[in-house]
Amino acid sequence: MGLLLDPQDCLRRMVSRCFALQTWQGRTLTESQLLARVYLDTIPDPANGNTHTREELESLRPFALVGVNGDTPIRILRDAMGGGSSFTAKGSLLIMLEQNAIGANESEIDRNFINTIESFLQTGNPAQPGLIDQLDRADSLAIQEIICEGIFRVQPEDEISKGIAQRAYFRVEWGVR
Repeated sequence: MGLLLDPQDCLRRMVSRCFALQTWQGRTLTESQLLARVYLDTIPDPANGNTHTREELESLRPFALVGVNGDTPIRILRDAMGGGSSFTAKGSLLIMLEQNAIGANESEIDRNFINTIESFLQTGNPAQPGLIDQLDRADSLAIQEIICEGIFRVQPEDEISKGIAQRAYFRVEWGVR
């Protein structure tokens, strides 16, 4: 592992512990079952090796994706307090949540997705944690900031090939404790 992969794997495990995602869209998943649906960098390759069918995408959802932020994946900073050769690392990771958004009441689907996002971030209940609720754990990533980059629906022109879906993007800034 290393300076980029360790934080990414740690964040992936934290996402898999989020209760809101373990019960996402009516599913009941254990932490390890959800971990299998939290993909690193990209979703599994399509069966035909080229592009995913609508059915493949709909069966993968809901899922989370944890990736490295291409703009600023890692920063190595000299630690003035630690002596001449002491450095600390900080970085930026991305999380994408994607779910099917099929149903008659679009407004209700949107509100449910917002509720899932809110609980994914924080519940205030350590027994049913969100990301923020896990920050005191010794095995958590030292998250310094979470920025919601946007919440979107798949564009209407893409619905035929991708299905009706919603996505939320988060940038997670991490550093030292």
